[in-house]
Amino acid sequence: MKQAMKEWLRVLLVFPSMVAGVEGREMRTDRPDTTESAYSVEVGRWQVEAEVASGELDGGEWGEWVGMEMNWKYGVGEDVDVQVVVPFVTVVSGVGAGVGDVTVRVKRNVLGNDGGRVAMALMPYVALPTGGELGAGGVEGGLIVPVAVGGVWGWETGAMVEAGLVRGDGGGLREEVLVSATAGHELTETSGFFVEAVGVFGGEDGLEVYGNAGVTWEVRRDWVWDAGVRVGLTAAAVDFSPFVGLSVRF
Repeated sequence: MKQAMKEWLRVLLVFPSMVAGVEGREMRTDRPDTTESAYSVEVGRWQVEAEVASGELDGGEWGEWVGMEMNWKYGVGEDVDVQVVVPFVTVVSGVGAGVGDVTVRVKRNVLGNDGGRVAMALMPYVALPTGGELGAGGVEGGLIVPVAVGGVWGWETGAMVEAGLVRGDGGGLREEVLVSATAGHELTETSGFFVEAVGVFGGEDGLEVYGNAGVTWEVRRDWVWDAGVRVGLTAAAVDFSPFVGLSVRF
C-alpha cells in the first residue's frame, strides 16, 4: 500500500513536466471555491478537476472523508460543456466506504465566454443514487446560475445561486437554495488566493453559513494545485473542512 501511494504521488508531481501548455482560452475552473465558474470548456477539449482529499470535522469528530472526487468535463460546443462528477473514495463514519453518488451536469455559457468583464452561465444537474448508503438515497437535481466579474481593482469576483431538490433524512425531497460570493487576487504570477462567503437555506437543521479561503499554484498553464479550508459559522454548518485539489486541461 505504501509503495502504491508513493508511485501515485510521484505521478502527480512529475506528470506536469510531461504536459505542455495548450494554446487557447484561459483555463477556468469550478474549484476550489464553492462558486462555480461562468465559463465553459473549449469545444473538443477535456478538463479534469479533482478534490484529491478532503475531510469534515463536526462536533469534534471526523464524520466524512472524500478522496479523488473527480469532475470530468468535455467541451461539446463553443459555449457548452458536459460534466460527470465521481467521488471515487467516500468514507462515512459508522456507515462504510466506497464510491459516492455520481452527478451529471451541463454548463451553457450565455454571456462573456470569450471576452468582456462579465460572464454568466446556466448549469442544470442531476445526482444519481450510485452511492447506496453513502449517498443521498435517491435522485436529486437542480439548476446553478454562476456570474463572474473580472478586473475590479485587480480582483476576480463571482457570485452564484443554486436551487435544488435534495433528499432529507426521511428520504423525501425538499427545496434547498445556496448563494455564494467569492473574490480572488494574484499573489505572484503563478499563485493566488480567494475568500468566499456561502449560505445554504432550507436545510433540515437550519441556516448554514460558511467562510471559505484558499490558495492556488499554477505549475503550468494547464495544471493548477489548490488547497484551503471551509469553516462553518452557524450551528447547522459543518465546523471545519480542509481540502487539497488539482485541475488539469488537455
